[in-house]
Amino acid sequence: MAIYVSMLGIVCLGKILHEISISNHGVGRQTPVHVIGVLFVFGYIIFWVGIRDAFADTPAYIRAFNAVTIQDLHYLDFTPGSPWGFELIQILFKTFVSSNYHAWLMFIAIISGTCLAVTFRRYSPNFYYSVFLFVAATTFTWMMNGIRQFMAVCILFACTPLLEKKKGWQYCIVALLCTTIHATSVMMIPVYFLVQGKPWKKKTILLIAGVILVLVFTSQFTSLLDKLLADTTYSNAVDHFAGDDGVNPLRLLVFSVPTVLAFCCRDILRHEENELIDMFVNMSILTSAIYAIGMVTSGILIGRLPIYTQLYQYILLPIVFDKCFTRGSRRLLYGLSIVCFLFYFYLMTRGIYYSSEITGRIF
Repeated sequence: MAIYVSMLGIVCLGKILHEISISNHGVGRQTPVHVIGVLFVFGYIIFWVGIRDAFADTPAYIRAFNAVTIQDLHYLDFTPGSPWGFELIQILFKTFVSSNYHAWLMFIAIISGTCLAVTFRRYSPNFYYSVFLFVAATTFTWMMNGIRQFMAVCILFACTPLLEKKKGWQYCIVALLCTTIHATSVMMIPVYFLVQGKPWKKKTILLIAGVILVLVFTSQFTSLLDKLLADTTYSNAVDHFAGDDGVNPLRLLVFSVPTVLAFCCRDILRHEENELIDMFVNMSILTSAIYAIGMVTSGILIGRLPIYTQLYQYILLPIVFDKCFTRGSRRLLYGLSIVCFLFYFYLMTRGIYYSSEITGRIF
């Protein structure tokens, strides 16, 4: 846990140094964070993520990398839903770059971390607060567990400019390419259309109604889901996860806060006439909806899908604070949210270990 706490410490230090720089140079507070500050914060996170040698499914990725050879190019499975894109990158990396698994893990961490850093810097009005949420909400653990899916998530997150400029076919092509890394990326094709337009309109009402129906008719929904997944790599997933307790209600509560705040401040946000903010709100609504479904179905299957939209909440929350509240109220909300997320971080990281050849296994 000490390593993870130090990540929070680095984010706080970065914010302090940024404030000192602002004071010394007399620049405006809306000035984008300097690239050095971004590298300082995300470089630290990427370093520890990249040098690990164990954590959840990390050993499985290491074994797969050590076993792969150039001859495996002949055995790539190009059927829909197969992660042949990820396997191809893995083969080429080991053949032409390095056969050291540390280099491979670091490569994936750099791709994911860079996509996150660039997007947070571009869209968040408070870069350090967004990164704080990313760490305190324990989303950073995706960089060490489920890294194939998170790599696809981060690539699509970095394609937010395509969403902003409504370049639908380009975005859908990227999403389809990402399905060769992780099949769940296909969900972002319908999401592209769902998040367009004003929030809290007919689409939102229909979505909420759909979630309510799933909550009421859970067994029928899981049966339908099993049929839909019959010919995919997730066939029989519902039976496999029958003993799954679903998404932790605390997680649903935490990640519904941005949605609830956006709803309470909807009139103010509507006056902004900002399509980008509307999109972030819609992403937040989807996050809450999918978590609600995951709570009564599968935390492993359904509960892993909100990560595609959840990252936008770390941008939406500071936008709502800055746009909808007075200076005094804003400071109170920032302070209160930091305390609450630190408590959430404590609850979620208890007993979670970190392991590398440098540190050994520490808790």
